[in-house]
Amino acid sequence: MSGRLEAPARAPRAEAGYPSVVPFRDAQTYTSAPLARGALLRRYPLHEGPAGPFAPGGDKVIAAPTAHGFELRVTRSGMRSWRLYDLPLPDVAVVLTARGTGSTLRLGVCARRFSVGSVDLGYCGSFRPGLGLARIEAFAGTHLAPVTQWRPSTQAQAAGEWNEIELRASGDVLVMLINGVVEHIARDASFGRGVPAVEIQGDSGDAAVLAEVAVYDVD
Repeated sequence: MSGRLEAPARAPRAEAGYPSVVPFRDAQTYTSAPLARGALLRRYPLHEGPAGPFAPGGDKVIAAPTAHGFELRVTRSGMRSWRLYDLPLPDVAVVLTARGTGSTLRLGVCARRFSVGSVDLGYCGSFRPGLGLARIEAFAGTHLAPVTQWRPSTQAQAAGEWNEIELRASGDVLVMLINGVVEHIARDASFGRGVPAVEIQGDSGDAAVLAEVAVYDVD
């Protein structure tokens, strides 16, 4: 692994009384990418209709198939996620092609998502298309610990335009890319198991279209 090591950014610890199963760690950001996409493992072309775990319908976030992909409409503040249980691999690259609008909309590509009781844990590459911001997060239930800080993406297209959001995970290395360009690189060893996932979070009026999800091995 090469690249100049920048000052470590300390992630906040879990809130008082939170399950001790959440060992959030310090993050260190690098300036060069140590991971590359490997072989394609699975592709979900959502513009062709429901595929794999991606089912239409919903409550707070309603999904409807269209010619462009899964159209998602947020009717009440909330979140919806799809886990790829058929790929129980901790070291993967998860790629989402999507577009969205809304100042609170967050599109996420996740790795190592798993549950302890009713608490979901894992890593997420989170992108806010309405603001052009991106960061890597570790999450446990509703508690988010930023592994990297929000910052403007250098490659993001304008709100409503198509963007490719990617998170690569291997060992303790996490890499987030927007449209094929590295935006964040960090190291964190909090979670070592789980499955890939995709999620959307927002408030009433936010909207998105998911065109395709692909999962790759990492080299």
